Amino acid sequence: MALVADAVTYCWSALWLTRIRPVEPAPARPVKGHFTAGIRWVFAQPVMRALFAASATVQFCNFAFHTIFVLYATRELGLSPGLLGLVLSAGAIGGLLGAAATSRIVVRVGVGPAIVAGFALFSVPLVLVPLARGGEPFVVALLFTAEFVSCAGAMLVDITSGSLQMALIPDALRSRVTGAFRTLNHGFRPLGALAGGVLGSALGLRPTLWIATVGGTFCVLWVIRSAVSRTRALPVAAEEGERPEVAGAKEAPVSAAVVSADGATAGNGSELGKR
Repeated sequence: MALVADAVTYCWSALWLTRIRPVEPAPARPVKGHFTAGIRWVFAQPVMRALFAASATVQFCNFAFHTIFVLYATRELGLSPGLLGLVLSAGAIGGLLGAAATSRIVVRVGVGPAIVAGFALFSVPLVLVPLARGGEPFVVALLFTAEFVSCAGAMLVDITSGSLQMALIPDALRSRVTGAFRTLNHGFRPLGALAGGVLGSALGLRPTLWIATVGGTFCVLWVIRSAVSRTRALPVAAEEGERPEVAGAKEAPVSAAVVSADGATAGNGSELGKR
């Protein structure tokens, strides 16, 4: 019944999506080299390069983690289906609150620091999962906290990094760059899932969770020392072939960053893919 209910929610979402009637420009004529042009732009742009590396790191490790998480929670920690559902529901609540708080966080600290904070909040709390042992209330409390904070961080980084990417990418290159970025980035998901399954079978569930969760925290290193952390507001949109300054003078006001952050969730497609 739970799976049926989940399927119904997707159908309900699809019904509402059919009511959207966006006004879109005519698509560019498909020519050879669009994908490689997108890849070249991503790796030539310092901010996009850092975001790609951070996202790829957390994608790989997060999918390794979630491949074996349910097995670990039920077999090694002995959680019942009801308690496991309670733990996972904490992630949904954290995600909603994280999305709601993003605008205020961006206003207070800026877009770049919010992205760094989002990556940290997304990855670091999951270390509590392999730490969980002892009495059931304590274990549930640790897992609940890990899911709640991690999902809040995932929404914070999804919205802010998506807004920054949309501001950076020239309109003429948007589909090429976004397509290349997501194709490469999402390609780490099955690799992470495969690594999680192989390591879980070879090393055991808890050691594999340690590798996945600690490895995921390295995503912060890619952005904290890059131009991302110095970006306070969204840059002015660039034309094709230009590289907008992200930590310099040509920046949009912070209020514009907040508005864009609120509207970026759908366009970003939950880039990090917590679920």
